[in-house]
Amino acid sequence: FYNIRTADDWMKFRQEVEKAKGQYWIDARLEADITTGGGIGLNADTPYRGTFDGNGHTMTVDINRDDGKPCALFCYVGDVTIRDLHLKGNINGGIHSAGLIGYAIDGSSAITLDRVWVSTDVSTNDSYVGGIIGHSNKADVYMNDCRFDGSLTTNNNNGGSYAGCIIGWCNGG
Repeated sequence: FYNIRTADDWMKFRQEVEKAKGQYWIDARLEADITTGGGIGLNADTPYRGTFDGNGHTMTVDINRDDGKPCALFCYVGDVTIRDLHLKGNINGGIHSAGLIGYAIDGSSAITLDRVWVSTDVSTNDSYVGGIIGHSNKADVYMNDCRFDGSLTTNNNNGGSYAGCIIGWCNGG
């Protein structure tokens, strides 16, 4: 269980998520308002699984990812619960970028969001963008008292852009 009080604590948490490689849950609680420039679960083989308790705090983000992959506070997730969090700032990345969760890694995942407020400005240079979740990928999504009041922008010059204030793309679940 991780208590996160600073941006350095957030980066240590990120390293533990990478080490876990999605094989086990890592729970964390935010103990203060923090600012970060880095997301968690950067690759499909290192998704975040666990419970993240924002504890009523605010995370301010400025995350830019130019490798074409999902960009979000939690880029790739498996089974995850996120609660009592306010998120604000800027997210700029590739396909399935979103304010909170970029991409659910498999169709058997469950995403539970409770009292989450996302106020980020999200942009993508690809086709899909979501205010809260970029691509739920057949995950069962449970939301209670959630809100998105940021902005969404696609800079896709190839046409066929899709955006959703809650979920950018859902193919089941």
